[in-house]
Amino acid sequence: MENASKALIIAGAIILAILIIALGMAVFNMASNPAQDAAASIESQAAQAFNSTFEPYIKTNITGSSVRSLYDAVRQNNVRNASDESMIITIDGATTAADINTKRAAIQTGKRYDVTADYSTSTGYITTITVTEAGSSSGGSGSGS
Repeated sequence: MENASKALIIAGAIILAILIIALGMAVFNMASNPAQDAAASIESQAAQAFNSTFEPYIKTNITGSSVRSLYDAVRQNNVRNASDESMIITIDGATTAADINTKRAAIQTGKRYDVTADYSTSTGYITTITVTEAGSSSGGSGSGS
């Protein structure tokens, strides 16, 4: 009888130890999730702040003057963030200030342009901006709807 009661006490102690370990793991998991959520939120806000400079230009049928302003904003960004490759934007194949200035000079203020952007899947930052003359994607002189 004595052995049976000792066995029950040992079994109870083992179950209690397992419950304490499980409770500790649950508390740890609950504590780490808010930290991970906060980090993801900060990264998302940083991407939104970065993109907010360029997104007003990402649309169709904008003026040549607005496109020139976009080229200026991209050039300033690339010069400011030259040491961080993830924040460099390619605009019509150009990333350096000289190449961007050359592309900008070809934009005619009297014409209209379509601007599109590609985003990094890892950071959410704009990585590439493409500027095309409005209506040039159809390639013809037919009437559009």
